[in-house]
Amino acid sequence: MIKMSQENRLSDDRAKQELSSDIYPLVMDAPLSKFDKKHIQSVCETIPHLTEQVVIFIKDTDGDLAKEYMNAKIGKSHKFVKISETETIIE
Repeated sequence: MIKMSQENRLSDDRAKQELSSDIYPLVMDAPLSKFDKKHIQSVCETIPHLTEQVVIFIKDTDGDLAKEYMNAKIGKSHKFVKISETETIIE
């Protein structure tokens, strides 16, 4: 992910235009769970540059840090609240 972002920033505008196509949201499941707190900030700074829309499913512990570092970039936030094994509500 970080390598893609760096390559995208280093390529010239003409190359970007040649590679452009339809834009789709990037959906990520717990992208911060493998990083330590030291690296989470740099990952949070990189994610918004990968595409126009990112959907992230994240647990509470990493979510608090992500909100802190990406607050200005967050358009909407929802919380899944587990009622039972078969019922979940969205807040």
